[in-house]
Amino acid sequence: MLKKERREKIVDYLDKNRFAKIDELSKLLKVSEITIRRDINELDAEGKLLKVYGGASSLEEDRFSQDIDLSFRKESYSSEKLMIAKVASQFLKDDLTIYLDAGSTVHNIIPYLKDYKVTVYTHGIHHIEALSQLDVKTFVIGGLLKANTLATVSGMSLDILSNLSFDLAFVGFNGLDVDYGYSTPDELEASVKKMVVKQSSKVYFVGDSSKFYLRSGVKFASIDDGSLISDKKIRDKDNKIIQIL
Repeated sequence: MLKKERREKIVDYLDKNRFAKIDELSKLLKVSEITIRRDINELDAEGKLLKVYGGASSLEEDRFSQDIDLSFRKESYSSEKLMIAKVASQFLKDDLTIYLDAGSTVHNIIPYLKDYKVTVYTHGIHHIEALSQLDVKTFVIGGLLKANTLATVSGMSLDILSNLSFDLAFVGFNGLDVDYGYSTPDELEASVKKMVVKQSSKVYFVGDSSKFYLRSGVKFASIDDGSLISDKKIRDKDNKIIQIL
């Protein structure tokens, strides 16, 4: 197989599958892993794919370069999100001040709050009804409302958050790359998440494995800024598992 044809196949495969590991591409194309690494490095430099830890991801996949409507996010990977929320609930206890990020995975944690006496802060407007039905003491962080995600974000949000502290925070993400860290498409949203992480004693990043090995717009945290709760394992650059399930 000619070099040009091999590289076209790599890009086509990534467009269909979003991500591929080096050994996966090596077996598929029947060449050495060294050859695949060289191809990935050169294709990344040419702007035809994105080199990530352990493999490559497609530039054609734009799901993670922009905010996705909340209705779609609630429906996608719903069983995985329910499992993640159940695991996250084991870290709840009475008398905690908790921050709930605006993500759909975080929303599934809310039903478990009924068993505890806690105080909740959030900028997720779609969380409010569920929290009020459970009579959870809730403070809403104000700001500019994003219509597609029902989250409030602005400089005002950051000012409020900078004067608060949280025992525990559950934070969602759009992309997780072990070199780059946790990321989200929107700059203001990233700023809010970053502030929440900074102001929290303990942070759990919650998200399904479809977001692994992807970079989305703006980084807001490194992998060592908290613990990951997900449906599959992911390893860092030292081959250490960074997921707690």
